[in-house]
Order: sequence, then structure tokens, then C-alpha cells
Amino acid sequence: AAFADRFHPDPQLRTFADLDLLVPPNRLEAARDALAIRGYEEVIELRPGFGARHGHDIHMRRAIGRRRVDVELHWRIGDDKLGEALSHAALHDEATSIKVEGEPVAVPSDRDQLLVASIHLLSDRLKRLAWIEDIRLISAALGDEAWASAFGRARELRLLWVLHRALAYPARYL
Repeated sequence: AAFADRFHPDPQLRTFADLDLLVPPNRLEAARDALAIRGYEEVIELRPGFGARHGHDIHMRRAIGRRRVDVELHWRIGDDKLGEALSHAALHDEATSIKVEGEPVAVPSDRDQLLVASIHLLSDRLKRLAWIEDIRLISAALGDEAWASAFGRARELRLLWVLHRALAYPARYL
């Protein structure tokens, strides 16, 4: 939702199936427990503990009437280890803040959001058009300074190829 509010011309048009939260690895269990207290149940994928040990998230779900709310507690961006380059600590250091129901919530800087979206796109076997559109919209929103900063950060983190490849998707598929 924070992504849609920041980059989409009409945030209501950017649908999503779950809420992704990036938490420090050492706070993963505490985050899971905090959601469990609020009625969320862990969705076991493959086998218990697999997502926390070998994947990149713990999937939690809560029923609300006939609908459900899904929250993924990520400890890294994507299953691929390249997602570890943008850890919670690295993103939090330069995070910006938005208000959600009057409360401040830390979100990645615009520059880092482009890198997060790029890693997410390339590390997932699915390539959803919405994710490609996200990259296009973030790209369009960045000014010259943010562009230079994004490429500098990608170079520093050895993610330059990820950024280049992800930026090629909108021109090819949209």
C-alpha cells in the first residue's frame, strides 16, 4: 500500500494480494508472534520452518469475514541471496517516513525502492506485469540526482546488473 501511495497516479488501481514487511532477521519470530496475537496464523509452505530458514519470508494469514488478509514477514528480499544486499539495516539507514492512519511508517527511499523492486522482479520466478509497471513508475518519478544515486548504490552493492536488467523489462513488456 505504501508503494502504491508513493508512485501510482491512482493508488486504488494498484492491487496487491498481501502486505510485505521487511524485518531484521533477529526480530522475525517476534514479528510473527505479534501477528499471531492479533489472530494471524502462519501459512506452512513446503514444511514448518522452511521459509524462515531457506526462503525469504514467513507467510501469515488472518480471516476477516469471507476475505483474508495476508502478511509476509520478509527477512530478505526474494529467495535469491542477492536480496541480502539490501538488508533491513541498509534500507532503514536511509528510509523515509510516510503516515499510515496518522502513524509514521518507515519506507525505503525512492532510490532504494527502485533497487528493491528490481531485486524482487528478478528473484521471483513469476514476472507480474504490475511489478514491471512499478519499476516504470518509480523510474519516472526519480530525478537526476536520485538516478545517479540509484546507480551508485547498485554499483556499491554489486547489483548494477540487476538494476540494468530490471529497467529493460518495461520497454520490452509494457
